[in-house]
Amino acid sequence: ALKSLLSRKYNVPEESMERWTLGRVKNELRDKGLRPDFIAFLESVVDHRNYIAHEFLANNAITQSMANFSDRKLYGDLFRATYELEQIIILYDWCEEHNGWDQH
Repeated sequence: ALKSLLSRKYNVPEESMERWTLGRVKNELRDKGLRPDFIAFLESVVDHRNYIAHEFLANNAITQSMANFSDRKLYGDLFRATYELEQIIILYDWCEEHNGWDQH
């Protein structure tokens, strides 16, 4: 959806974005001047995504091997990431519905 937004709003060819990461898409949207509150949410989502993809699974396996922590302790980061992802989806949908992409 974010790549489609770049294509639709800023005329970036979709073919050129085929292999772009979420971080690259976020940077392009920021550089094009998309509303800063959305970019701030997106930066947090990118950070969570990178942590989950690169560190969470390894850290979780090590932690579980050392102690018996509650799910709340083990998966708190995952719950926060999910919550923030839900929030950015709501903001995205609102901006799409109300053409609220421009800075105010």
